Amino acid sequence: MAQLPHIDSSVRGDDHPRKWAAMAVLGAVAFMAQLDLFVVNVALPAMGDTYAGASLSALSWVLNAYTVVFAALLIPAGRLADHFGRRRFLVVGTIVFTVASALCAAAPSLAILIEGRTAQAVGAAVIVPTSLGLLLGCDRPQPTGLPHGLPCQVWCWRVVPRGWCRRRSSLPPAPCRRSGRLRVARC
Repeated sequence: MAQLPHIDSSVRGDDHPRKWAAMAVLGAVAFMAQLDLFVVNVALPAMGDTYAGASLSALSWVLNAYTVVFAALLIPAGRLADHFGRRRFLVVGTIVFTVASALCAAAPSLAILIEGRTAQAVGAAVIVPTSLGLLLGCDRPQPTGLPHGLPCQVWCWRVVPRGWCRRRSSLPPAPCRRSGRLRVARC
């Protein structure tokens, strides 16, 4: 069975003094973008009072604009960030999200609020994958343990090359579909 190469803790960044600060900032930025997806649901009745005469369908676009744009741009933004630089995309996404949040806070009409929420979604779609990609780089350079092993055990049903999962997983082998016995040598 092949062994993973030993990586010195200084190379991994375990001893870096700002590791935990970076992880806290990245976690807070990702949390901020995810929180904004749901927090407006609570404020919907107050928005109905603020924008008198707005129908429920018009108010629902405040929620839908963010959700649809966020979902549509999440994967392409992550791919572009991987290609052009995660740190740069994180900064740009945070700036877009913050400016759009200020626009939403000062929105004089429902149409401006919906446009601001759309811009917020663009910023959030850039923030979330880049912050998670940078967060992954803060801790471990190679996938190990439960976060890697559990999906690997699920995918081991002849999707990945034989032996790949056992070399990279700390979980016990998965039972065979046909016989119910543990498959040690194959996956």
